[in-house]
Amino acid sequence: CAAQARTRTDSLALQQPRAPVLRQAVSVKAGMMWPVSRTGLTSFWSSGPSASVSFHVAVNRYVSIGLGLEAAKFRFSRSRFLDAYPATIPQDDDIFWINVSVGGRLAFLPGMRTNPYVCASIGASRLTEALHRVIKEQERITYYYVGGTTRLTGTLGVGADIFFNRSLAVELEVRGVGVHNDPDFAIGVSGQAGLRFAF
Repeated sequence: CAAQARTRTDSLALQQPRAPVLRQAVSVKAGMMWPVSRTGLTSFWSSGPSASVSFHVAVNRYVSIGLGLEAAKFRFSRSRFLDAYPATIPQDDDIFWINVSVGGRLAFLPGMRTNPYVCASIGASRLTEALHRVIKEQERITYYYVGGTTRLTGTLGVGADIFFNRSLAVELEVRGVGVHNDPDFAIGVSGQAGLRFAF
């Protein structure tokens, strides 16, 4: 009897770290995004806050597919602008980036309390327009002109879900962003944390 009780206790202990495999989930995250290439954006803009929401449906225990929406704000750097053009009054032209995508996730430890995964997506993104142009002595001078276009965009990342209970988890994620044929913004890095609601 003692051996059976010990076996049953050991079995329960092994089962406790496991969370259920659930078929749908909504993730809400916030963090930062960094532009890392193309001088059109990195010359006068720096990292800024980002936020995302996504909905996924499980295909099986390991794979899920879904839709995502992400937005980020790149902050205008007055100091960088004044370094380049010390005699010009800068404009505070923050830029917003919006990405709508479809994608998928591949989980490595489905059902466990901590579940690492890789993710990828493809979609369309847009930078809002920022233009600083003046006319001096009948000459048009453009200090910068970026954004205002919609481009094909792909992402690739890694993350982990850490479950609190059957339906709530903390989600941590780092992704690389690639924007196709954009003269101002080609590559970015996003780091976010948030909550995943599974049902």
